[in-house]
Amino acid sequence: MHRVVFSSSGSSVHRRQEPGRGPARAGFTLVELLVVIAIIATLIGLLLPAVQSARESARRTACNNKLRQLGLGLQSYASARKSFPMGSDEAIQLSWHVSILPYIELAPLYETFSFRQNTAEGDWMAADKNRANYRVDSYLCPTGTVVNPVQTGSLTDLITNEYTTHYYGNMGPKGTNPVTGRAYEGNIAGQAGSTCNATYGGLANQGVLRTNEAYKFKDVSDGLSKTLLVGEISWSQKATGGFPKYRQWHRGGIKASNCHIGGCKNIAQPINSRYDALFNDIAFGSEHPGGAGFARCDGSVAQVSENIDFAVLLALASRNGGEVSE
Repeated sequence: MHRVVFSSSGSSVHRRQEPGRGPARAGFTLVELLVVIAIIATLIGLLLPAVQSARESARRTACNNKLRQLGLGLQSYASARKSFPMGSDEAIQLSWHVSILPYIELAPLYETFSFRQNTAEGDWMAADKNRANYRVDSYLCPTGTVVNPVQTGSLTDLITNEYTTHYYGNMGPKGTNPVTGRAYEGNIAGQAGSTCNATYGGLANQGVLRTNEAYKFKDVSDGLSKTLLVGEISWSQKATGGFPKYRQWHRGGIKASNCHIGGCKNIAQPINSRYDALFNDIAFGSEHPGGAGFARCDGSVAQVSENIDFAVLLALASRNGGEVSE
């Protein structure tokens, strides 16, 4: 820094620089400021995807933990009752989600159900319909955004005081068994002996959770670790636009039709295809990138890729098809 010394007359005599001081300078130039702003913006642009990825990873982990809880709850039920629960009991029109409540630490909610024998289609509504007012977080994926039932798939038909589930039982595969070359078994519209119409897609019967049937561990002859038990349907928009056809979390089969089931689905479509034209064939899938979570019959959990070979997916869906699947 330079110091100017003035004489008594006000004229400058000399100036000297104080030791250890550099020349004075102004603040940032405009160019320097713009460069700093650009660097900060670039860093933020790089950081945001990483933050979003970390959040989704945490949500996926939470979703897998819920599937693991359900798988273990179903195993505990099977150990105590000597079989898995019915996927849907048409006599009371309730799903397996109700049956396992005591095994996932929700016994008080279980005790609120009437378990009344129904006499007609829709009769369950009088006694147990309002139980859908309970939001069961164990049945909802953290990434899924649609948590209320949608009856028609329109944007205006959300039932905001009732809750759905994002985890559905595996009724079994629809398609051709690669080992036998024959169609997988089921009460499927168009097949010989079927009593179903074509409205809902029929009922596959080589899965583990299906209507009016309760299977034991020994019935899963393809192996507990190689058979899907419960899978994720938590995507928020179908392929043609609008919401998917979700229903109340506790709703089971319709007594009169014998063709419509709530808490279980056929595995009939590729994962994440977002298909929902036939109600029982709604595609398994999620809002997680790349696939969806499934609990196997041994209680383990796996992410199944949306790119999995469809024949392999069908093999994983059957409990007794005799296929070799990994």
